[in-house]
Amino acid sequence: MSITKKTIRCFSVLMSLLLVLLVNLWFIFNNGQTLNRLQKRRYESRLLAEEFRRSSDDLTRMARTYVVTGDPRFLEYFKEISAIRDGKSPRPENYQNVYWDFISAQENYQGKFGKKVSLGDQMRALHFSKVELDMLQEAKKHSDNLMKLENRAFNALQGLYQDDEGAYSVKGNPDPVLARTIVFSEEYYQAKFRIMKKVNQFYELLDSRTEREVRHVAKRQKGYLANALVLSIVIIGMGFLGFRSIKRDVIRPLNNLSEWIKQMHDGKYNFDVREFKNDEIGRIAHAFVNMASQVSSNICNLEQVSQTDPLTQISNRIALDKVLLNERYKFDRYGTPCSIMIIDIDHFKQINDRYGHPVGDKVLKEISQMLTNTTRKTDMPGRWGGEEFLIICSGTDLTGGRALAELLRKRIANHEFEVVGHITVSIGVSAFEHGKSVEDTVEDADKLLYKAKNEGRNRVC
Repeated sequence: MSITKKTIRCFSVLMSLLLVLLVNLWFIFNNGQTLNRLQKRRYESRLLAEEFRRSSDDLTRMARTYVVTGDPRFLEYFKEISAIRDGKSPRPENYQNVYWDFISAQENYQGKFGKKVSLGDQMRALHFSKVELDMLQEAKKHSDNLMKLENRAFNALQGLYQDDEGAYSVKGNPDPVLARTIVFSEEYYQAKFRIMKKVNQFYELLDSRTEREVRHVAKRQKGYLANALVLSIVIIGMGFLGFRSIKRDVIRPLNNLSEWIKQMHDGKYNFDVREFKNDEIGRIAHAFVNMASQVSSNICNLEQVSQTDPLTQISNRIALDKVLLNERYKFDRYGTPCSIMIIDIDHFKQINDRYGHPVGDKVLKEISQMLTNTTRKTDMPGRWGGEEFLIICSGTDLTGGRALAELLRKRIANHEFEVVGHITVSIGVSAFEHGKSVEDTVEDADKLLYKAKNEGRNRVC
């Protein structure tokens, strides 16, 4: 599979997982908001339920205080508490706190007031269930019945008593003892008990419902969180696998290609592409190997061209110098003998002057061919410059070198060249000796060549 397909597939899977994770995170956020609202509603519902219970206690406290002390302001407080609960008077701010304790202690206490809203309306706004509202309504009825007892006590304190129709139209002497007896009677306690029993049942219903709602949303939240955790682990795993794939399919092959470039710089051009896959980088590697092979071939051709005489197609001086150094190394290290001979065509200038350079070039080519055919494969003939040739005889001492030189001289002398007929050559032969460099050995051969020329040419010295 290509790297492009792998990348697209991996990217698509990761993007899909990320999208699912984002959707799940949105669910977590939205569910968290719902959970917060439920927790807040549960808290506020509990406060309202507590306010209903406390308002009943405050009514009892104000009624008994008024009956015992006769202070009319407690009667006003009693009426105000009832009016606030029924939404007939503005609701003080932070009413769920100890508002009436401050009022009782400080007659001139001034609090901040909000709008008129009954306790029942507040409960309906918080989506109390019908069963819960009915339960509170029953508690409210019991509270209203209790207030009737309290009104009897208030009227007894003021000298007003009920007639046959229940109206307080009968006037008499104020009876504080009766008033106190009413608000501390068994009937009063039983009426109070009936209120609190319904309030307690309401608490149980409220707690059960709100806890069930919160627990349901919290359970759903745990599920979303578990999904997010699993998705995160899968995404991290996919990222790790993607990194391993990139390292295996991209980074490592690119490092290998980089190493190949360094090896090419050092002169190595043969590389193994079997470790590469059939993907984009693998195709680059194959192209690189083909390029390296072509470069190697071109370099070999250039080296051959640079070390070959263009006219005679035998080795030139550059190639001869390299082989001379190598033979000198073998002589110094292993004692392998090596002789060299320098060959010069006698009167070659006259041939050029008389027959022209094309004929002279042809003579050089024919002699080069004769040198190649006569010498061994271990020998290396080459053009030294102009009409001079140099032959390196590897593994041949001075005596063997002179014998080969004599053979070459005779064959050239007996050969009939086209146009010019017979020509001769002079040859100087030397061999490597300890204490003498390559340059010294070549110079010795060159001196012997000139000696042969001075002694009449067509000879070996």
